[in-house]
Order: sequence, then C-alpha cells, then structure tokens
Amino acid sequence: MTAEAQLWDICKKRIVKNKEDQDRLDEQYVEYRELVKGINKTLIEFRKSLLTLPLPVAFRTWVASTKSKKKAQERLKQMLLLFDSRVFFLKETRQALTLGDLESGGQAVHRYIIETIRCSSDWSIKEKEKLVLDYIEFGTFLSEDTNGLIIKPVDPDRESVTHKVLDYDLFLEFSQELPERNSLIAQLLYFGASSVEDVISLKYRMVKKRKNAIQYSKYSVIYPQHVIEAVLRYTGRKEGKEFVFLNYRNNPVERSHISQNFKRVSENMIGGKTITPRTLLEAKTSLS
Repeated sequence: MTAEAQLWDICKKRIVKNKEDQDRLDEQYVEYRELVKGINKTLIEFRKSLLTLPLPVAFRTWVASTKSKKKAQERLKQMLLLFDSRVFFLKETRQALTLGDLESGGQAVHRYIIETIRCSSDWSIKEKEKLVLDYIEFGTFLSEDTNGLIIKPVDPDRESVTHKVLDYDLFLEFSQELPERNSLIAQLLYFGASSVEDVISLKYRMVKKRKNAIQYSKYSVIYPQHVIEAVLRYTGRKEGKEFVFLNYRNNPVERSHISQNFKRVSENMIGGKTITPRTLLEAKTSLS
C-alpha cells in the first residue's frame, strides 16, 4: 500500500466510523480533484487571454465598479491623463502594456509605471503623487478582480522609507517648500544617504545614471529613478564644477546653512514640526 493510500485509510477511520460515510469521503476526494483540475484549466485559459488584453479593458471594469458618478469621472480623468502621456507604453517597443505584462512582470511592471509617472515633466509633484495613488488604487482593484493572479502594486518610494521616523507625506510636503538645491539634498538624505557630509560633498562623477545610484566614498545607494534624474538635471546647469551642491561663492554648501534652511521652512509649515538633516536620516529602530 502506498503512503498516500495508508494516509487516506487512517484519515477515513479517524474522521468517520461507518462505511457509508467513508465511501462518501472517497466521493468528496474525487470531487475535490475535479474542482482543482477545473480551476487550473480556467487559470491557464485566463492567462492566455491576458497576454493580449489591453489595459483599457480593466480600466472600464474599474470605472464601472464605481458607485459614485463624481468618483467615476475623476477616475476617468486620471486614467486619460496617464494614457495621453504614454505612461502605459513600453519605451523599448512603444507597445501598449497588456494585462499579460502585468501578470508576468509583476511588481517590476508596476514599479516601471510608477517611476514613469514620477519622472514625467508633465505634472507637478503634487499631481504626480495623486496619479501614483490612483494607479495603486486601480492596481489593487485589478488584483482583487483577478483573484490575485495580477499582484497588488507597491509604491517603491513609500516602501523604501517605511523604517524612517519622518512620515513620507510630511517629507513630501516639506521637500516641496525647499529651494531646488536643498530639496535635492533632502531627497538624497531621506532615500538612503548615511550622513549630511556625504551629500554636501557629492561630486559629479559619483552619480551613476544607468544604475540609478550614487557611489559615495565608502558605500553606494540605489535611489528612485526620479531622484537621480532630478540630480542630473540640476548638475547639467552647473557644468565645469567639481561639486554638485555649491553656495553663491561656488564653494561646497555648508551644513549649517542647510540646517538653518530646513529649520526655517519646517517651522513655517502646518504643525510647525522642526525638521533637520538628522531628522531625514533617523530610522525608527534607532529610537530608544
């Protein structure tokens, strides 16, 4: 007798006592196996269909599921903005993304879409964050609608700073109030640098565009693509200089100046919480 048959015989004897009920268990086992086969067959057929189904098919379902007419119109507007900006097209092939791309590519494709939104110059930072949240809401609906076949999207920026003391939304508000140079310094600190000195002494050659990384003197940090692109745009206006962040005398910016600016800007925000360079570096695990 096989191990499977032995296990089944023992289970039947322990679960039910009479032969009629044991025979019923045999029937239920066969029924279960047929159900599993049916589900697997349906999933295979569904996957094949997904390969060519364009995203608008899911967008229509998402909008149709919205009970509020106002909310439905808002969703329609946001999705049209993304389509008009070709967010849902692959740069390499210029082909529109399909549901199959989302199923097979998983989080990598979600990340591609979110990064494309954040790298766009068509919208303000506030508008881009709203579009990202809308896309994540759509992706979550799509995952539920496909019973998890397409996974839920995760915001890579928010995910990368869950360990930070400073809340992401508060940081976003704060960084938008800073001058461009100081905002970039804040982003480099918040998204991975280990010290203020590393950032203010940043040199052009340390920025690695292809890797979306910065090679500091003793370590390397992979940053969100939109952060690296913003740094590169800024450095492009400072050609011929060794350091990225300079003061009006063309010397490396001083830490004290950055700290004063951060303090002044943060205290003028709603809530008036003081934010310093150290605040951006601080992780929850470092609190005692």
